[in-house]
Amino acid sequence: EIMRRFFIYFLFMILLASTSQTSCKKMLEEKPKATAALGEVDPVLLEQMVIGAYEPLTRSRGRLWESTVGLGFELMAEYADGGPSQLSWSNYNNVMTNPNALAQPWTTLYEAIGRANLLIANLDANTSLSDSVKKRAYGEAYFIRGVCYYFAVRVWGKVPLRLKPIQNSNDVALAKSDIPVIYDQVITDLKYAETALP
Repeated sequence: EIMRRFFIYFLFMILLASTSQTSCKKMLEEKPKATAALGEVDPVLLEQMVIGAYEPLTRSRGRLWESTVGLGFELMAEYADGGPSQLSWSNYNNVMTNPNALAQPWTTLYEAIGRANLLIANLDANTSLSDSVKKRAYGEAYFIRGVCYYFAVRVWGKVPLRLKPIQNSNDVALAKSDIPVIYDQVITDLKYAETALP
C-alpha cells in the first residue's frame, strides 16, 4: 500500500515537473500555413463586393425600409414617432442619456464605410478591369461612404473620418475629425458618385 502511494506520488511529481517546464507562450504561438488574400478582382467578384458594401445598410431582415438607414434615422425626424418599441431612436432624451441607444447604427455605418474603403483600395490596385467598369464601382463605393458619413455627422457631429481600410490593429484608433472636414468629404464623395453612376 505504501509502495503504491509512493509510486502514484512519484508519477504525480514527474507530471507536475514536466508541465511546469513548458512555456505557455510557446504553446499559444501560432504559425499559420497560409493567409487569406482577395487576389485579382474580376467583374463577378466586383459585383459581389459592391453588393457586400451595401449590405450593412439593409440589415433588419434584409429590407431597407426597416433598417438603420430606412427606418432608424427617419425616426429621428421631428415628425416621426416609433412608439414604445422604438424609443432608442425617436425619443431624443433617451438618445442623449443612453449611450448604447445608437450602438447598432454606429457599427452599421462604419461597417459600410470600411467595405467601401476596401472596395476603393482594391479598385486602385486593379489592373485588369476596364476603366468604365471601375468607374461605376468607384461611384458606388463613394456613394456608400458619402451617405454613411452624412448620417454619422448629422447624428453625432464629430466622428472619426476613416478613408482607408484598416490593415492591422495599429490602424484602429483614429481621432475625431471636425464637422466641416466631414461635410467636405461627404460633398467630394457624392459629387464623384454623381458623375460616375448612370
